[in-house]
Amino acid sequence: MAGKIKVLDERVISQIAAGEVIERPASVVKELVENSIDADSTQIFIQIEDGGKKSITVVDDGIGMSREDTEKAFFRHSTSKIKSLRDLESITSLGFRGEALASIAAVAKVTLQTKSRESKTEVGTDILVEGGKIRYVRDVACNEGTKVIVRDLFYNTPARRKYLKNTRAELAKITDIVTRQALIHPEIFFKLVHNGSEIINTPKALTPLDNIVHIYGKETARDMLPVDYSNHDMKIEGYISKPAVTRKSSSYISIFVRGRYITSKLLSSALKEGYHNLIMKNRYPIAVISLDIHPRKIDVNVHPTKLEIRFEDEKKVYNAFISAIENTLQSKSLIPKGDFVVESRSIETFETSGVIDQEELKKVIPIIESKRQVIIDDLEKKLELEEEPEGLSERRTTQIPTISLIGQILSTYIVAESHENILIIDQHAAHERVLFEKLMQATFEDKKERQELLSPLTLEFDPKQRDYIDSNPDILDSLGFKIEHFGGNTFQVRAVPVVFGKTESKRIVPDIIDELISLGKTKQKDELIEKAKAIVACHSAIRGGEELTLIQMKDLVESLYKTKNAYSCPHGRPSIISMSKDDLEKMFKRK
Repeated sequence: MAGKIKVLDERVISQIAAGEVIERPASVVKELVENSIDADSTQIFIQIEDGGKKSITVVDDGIGMSREDTEKAFFRHSTSKIKSLRDLESITSLGFRGEALASIAAVAKVTLQTKSRESKTEVGTDILVEGGKIRYVRDVACNEGTKVIVRDLFYNTPARRKYLKNTRAELAKITDIVTRQALIHPEIFFKLVHNGSEIINTPKALTPLDNIVHIYGKETARDMLPVDYSNHDMKIEGYISKPAVTRKSSSYISIFVRGRYITSKLLSSALKEGYHNLIMKNRYPIAVISLDIHPRKIDVNVHPTKLEIRFEDEKKVYNAFISAIENTLQSKSLIPKGDFVVESRSIETFETSGVIDQEELKKVIPIIESKRQVIIDDLEKKLELEEEPEGLSERRTTQIPTISLIGQILSTYIVAESHENILIIDQHAAHERVLFEKLMQATFEDKKERQELLSPLTLEFDPKQRDYIDSNPDILDSLGFKIEHFGGNTFQVRAVPVVFGKTESKRIVPDIIDELISLGKTKQKDELIEKAKAIVACHSAIRGGEELTLIQMKDLVESLYKTKNAYSCPHGRPSIISMSKDDLEKMFKRK
């Protein structure tokens, strides 16, 4: 049985080590770009061919290396970033494992040209390494900094090369890597070129917001909110989008810890909790957030690619992250600007001969019937005189403006004016928010606000609904329902939530039960109660298409601005959009 355990030769060991760090072309780009950043570069150019499968070139103007250091850089576990075991406890650079160049060179053909800023000679160093073996080292005329060319990735490991994705997929991964580095390093000029076509070009800038403009566009940057939070343990800063500006994918969320891009379920969960119910389900904000914390309070050597890190006190970091997001959202106006498109019609298309019937004229030029404006005057002062319920004032996110109420359009939207802005309020979403916070306040005060019915509603439920009613009496009770079994599939609804405006409809209660069933199970009862109350609020709110009087509109808008967040319904759909005077004047070609 002896002789079964063998010591692998150095070539196999190197390729195994390379497999931990180099998974695809994007891994090569990540390691090389991080090295360039650590080298104090002010510009980094990345040129790739065939999604990086054919070649990857990274050029920087960093500090460069001497001839001696250039040769050592390709040895396994060689690094300039750490010197002792103690240094591992306080890593301050991006690259430090000492395996990047060695791992890349083990599975590719690597040419490196470099010249140190401190060099007193006119020449730099040129080195070629293939499959981990140095082929030559020679002098070369080159600029200060470093140029690395990686050709034929995985040429000597065909089994790994066949698992690479198509060119477009590999390019997408590389673009993602460079984009995130550009977002957090505005002081560096990044350029990414693929097969001769420019993909990314972000000149040096003053703040990450400038690069958000370059990468995501002016419209997105306009709706980003600055984050600036600190306590004695950490500092959190960056930008997050208004709740109305979301994406279907979480890929627009970039979280950095001490300048290092990471993927963290902990911080992603904290970001989501910070927005709470301001964004719709399955939608994600745009975020570029940097966390600065003492290096000894994190462990960055958890994963070979350094994408994951471990925090010494996860709960403290989690709570601080939530506070940073909440504070930002509470301190800013979250009303999104509407994107209005006016279809221009040439005046020549109208009939000009003969007498035009008055009714026909209305179809061409709408007659706006003037409604008496109701001034909702300085709600802020009014609210100061009222005793606000404890709990709501602590998390208010609504900034109170002075509003001039104009009226209702399409029996669905309330139009108002505020400081040279036109506000358009969705009456259903607005009322839904009002009712939801009323229900949540009852929960906060441990009240069960329900209305007893003089004539109970007799309803029949299907087996699934019956099972839910029988299995979740505490949920239904907390919502304000009193539902009693009456025999067979028949139940009597004796009480409903106080927010119900119309109780004669026998459809509302079964619909709510169906939606409660769709929520499924969750370990967090508080979260389930909150979602259930959002469902009740939605079914109880004023519907689109309902005519409102001016008094009803005034009461609704006043109630909306008393909430902690007037900008969205509890499901995250916007309740208010705004249109500035500038927008209007541009549409009428005044500007």
